Amino acid sequence: MNLLYTTQLPLKTVAARVGYRSPGSFSKRFAARYGLEPTAIGNS
Repeated sequence: MNLLYTTQLPLKTVAARVGYRSPGSFSKRFAARYGLEPTAIGNS
């Protein structure tokens, strides 16, 4: 979540930096944990 709030990195780069190979997998896991899509927070 910190990367989404503090950087302008694209979602696929944020996903890769936190260990996901797929931005889709990252988005699903993020939404399950936080209740919103990562694009609602950061730079899509």
